[in-house]
Amino acid sequence: MIHFINFLFVKDYKIWYNVKVIVCKKKKKKENDMTKEQMLEKTKIIVNAPSCYAELKTAGNDWINSIGKNDENEKYDKYIAMLKDCVSSIDDCLAFSETDMCKQIYGEEGAKQLHENSIKSKEAGVKYCLCDACKNGGEILDSLK
Repeated sequence: MIHFINFLFVKDYKIWYNVKVIVCKKKKKKENDMTKEQMLEKTKIIVNAPSCYAELKTAGNDWINSIGKNDENEKYDKYIAMLKDCVSSIDDCLAFSETDMCKQIYGEEGAKQLHENSIKSKEAGVKYCLCDACKNGGEILDSLK
């Protein structure tokens, strides 16, 4: 919000006229806003998840290790970009649960259970894959919207 003040005043022998005054409104906190500490905790869960991609793990650890240092913003941006790239949707999870690779990783029964859980989760409105990496990564991404 910008206000114009139309008056003369003298300060240190300088005359100011038509001074533009900028009033900044405080950003409204959204319901899903996340504190840096919460993001850090979720990032630790992500990088320790067995399902976390190596590149995402590296980006997450790089951001964690850069906190309070000059390159923190750069590492944060890379981490968020990697989250956007790596976090899978519930539809991706559902599709994966039907593959031979899923059966190789989790076994026949585990793949069947993942498939059933994915269907139930999708019906319940879950947006992201059920693994710890995607679930927590999705929460971080949602907090940024």
